Amino acid sequence: MKVVGNINSIYGKYTKDVTTTKKATAVTNNKKVIQDKVDISFNAKKTTVDKAEVNYLKAKLNASNDRADRIADIKSRIEAGTYNVSLDKLADAILDSKRG
Repeated sequence: MKVVGNINSIYGKYTKDVTTTKKATAVTNNKKVIQDKVDISFNAKKTTVDKAEVNYLKAKLNASNDRADRIADIKSRIEAGTYNVSLDKLADAILDSKRG
């Protein structure tokens, strides 16, 4: 990867949004225990939420596209006369719809 521009300004923007870690000291049974502490900036949290929302919307779009492809396939098979319906499945679906 080639970085073009002032590396300090790029690094400064990057470090502003990443997590910071600190060492915290706790006393347990007269012993000092060092624990890690992580603080996540607001922008980093927002980015994570935005990515999750984008992934959710992409999944919905893909599902919608898959459904449209499936419907187009069934339509073409009906028009060609090659679409066969299982009478058992049809009867079960009718009975299930009547049961509630």
